[in-house]
Amino acid sequence: VLVERISDDNPQLLRFFAGHGIAPGTRLEVTAVNSAEAGQGSAVNLVLPNDSELSLDTGAAASVYVSYL
Repeated sequence: VLVERISDDNPQLLRFFAGHGIAPGTRLEVTAVNSAEAGQGSAVNLVLPNDSELSLDTGAAASVYVSYL
């Protein structure tokens, strides 16, 4: 996916994304979307441009607006 924009409602979350290199124009690979089970929250698993992996809860992921490539 391609990051189109990031909500600016939460400055701390914006800093978190920036620290991981997630900004408009960034390409990400979504590897899994996990629903809540066994006490775990829902999450979106990503591969970042530097090939590291990141798991975001769906609340944080909902702040990132993407388009499909």
